[in-house]
Amino acid sequence: MHTTTQQDDDCENCNQRPRWINIAANIVGVTGLLIATWLIVTIGIPGLTAASRAPIERESVVSLSPPTTAPTAIIPTLIAPTVLPAATAPLSVAPPSPGSAGADAAPDPVQTTQEAAIVLAVNQARRARDLSALTIQPILTSTALLHSQDQAERDVLSHDGRDGSKSWDRAERAGYSYISIGENVLTQSSIDADSAFQGWWDSPPHQDNMLNANFTEIGIAFAPASSGQVYYTMVLARPS
Repeated sequence: MHTTTQQDDDCENCNQRPRWINIAANIVGVTGLLIATWLIVTIGIPGLTAASRAPIERESVVSLSPPTTAPTAIIPTLIAPTVLPAATAPLSVAPPSPGSAGADAAPDPVQTTQEAAIVLAVNQARRARDLSALTIQPILTSTALLHSQDQAERDVLSHDGRDGSKSWDRAERAGYSYISIGENVLTQSSIDADSAFQGWWDSPPHQDNMLNANFTEIGIAFAPASSGQVYYTMVLARPS
């Protein structure tokens, strides 16, 4: 008796899958392919260089306006100031000779304006520090002018005159008797009182001269050189 007919029929179809399984397998396969493609695009394939995976960049286009040039700044040139200690001051001086710096002369309005502007700035700085204001002294102004002219003629910035004189020597010649005396000099490219003062002020040794409590009088003058440079001289002193 044969009792395995149904079992044999089942075994006959045991290697065949239902149609819905094939459809599901196809869906899974397509899904896997899409995921693999996404991973390759997003992460990249190992072994590829960074350059090959780098995104393509668009060339940047920049629009520029023509450059502008700022006006040339006035930059003063300085040398160390001179100060004669009170201990070495002369006890007496000779009177000025006719036609010297101490002689009367018609004031130059530009010189006067430049001197007044610088002295005003110096005195404002002194008052802010409880120091007495300086008084313009005509002999010191004339002495400063002669030294500025001497520097301009040689186009050389120096405390020494062409004859080797110092500020105290020139003051003596002009008939100025002093206890202490000092000098600031500078050169710059134009006649400009504000720039001259600032040049001296920004230099600690020159600033010390302007704020020296020993000084009570001042004289300032300038002279242009043929090169276009302008030479300023400031003489500060305390009379005896």
